[in-house]
Amino acid sequence: ISYALHIAVPLSDGELTVGLRSIPSSTRSRLTDLYANSRKKRREARADTLLISFAKSGRTWLRVMIGQAIAEHYGFDGDVIDLDVLAKREPSIPVIVETHDGATVRARASDVSHSKGRYRDKRVLFMVRDPRDIVVSAYFQASKRKRVFDGELSDYLRSPVGSIDTILQFYNTWAEERSVPSAFKLVRYEDLHQDPEGQLRMVLNFLGLEAIQQST
Repeated sequence: ISYALHIAVPLSDGELTVGLRSIPSSTRSRLTDLYANSRKKRREARADTLLISFAKSGRTWLRVMIGQAIAEHYGFDGDVIDLDVLAKREPSIPVIVETHDGATVRARASDVSHSKGRYRDKRVLFMVRDPRDIVVSAYFQASKRKRVFDGELSDYLRSPVGSIDTILQFYNTWAEERSVPSAFKLVRYEDLHQDPEGQLRMVLNFLGLEAIQQST
């Protein structure tokens, strides 16, 4: 199968759109991934704070909470989930960018980067969740929604891709590297569920948004 494809190639001073004709689907997929990774790295480079988590850890919920607090404080309307976009509307808002740091449900333990040097000048808000709950959520996504896994939960637990081995490797690596970023704050999904107001205050304080926590 071949496709006609236009891809924006990142340059130092912008992007160049290049037209590619009749390329194999495998090449198309690689180019798409390459471009997505390039855009992700450029977003991360602009960030003041990185919100990092393993996939299926409840990060979207936290993003909405942060975005809603910012929107209510500054009187913003519209989408609140893209936190880096909110920063463009008010210079005092830090640029917050979310990333899985490569820890997705398609990753193997060997795919987890052991060096976090690229975050040396960044602040990191690291969200964790009980690995057992992550695995269950990831299993239902892989088997029921995306249909890329055919097996029982017990089979998925032993899978080398995106399951318990990958999660534990990701957490253990960050436990060893937590002193690398300029600042590091751990937030637990379970604590956020039990005390959303208190945990949100802690997060906003870490983000340098103390004025918001005092008025909400």
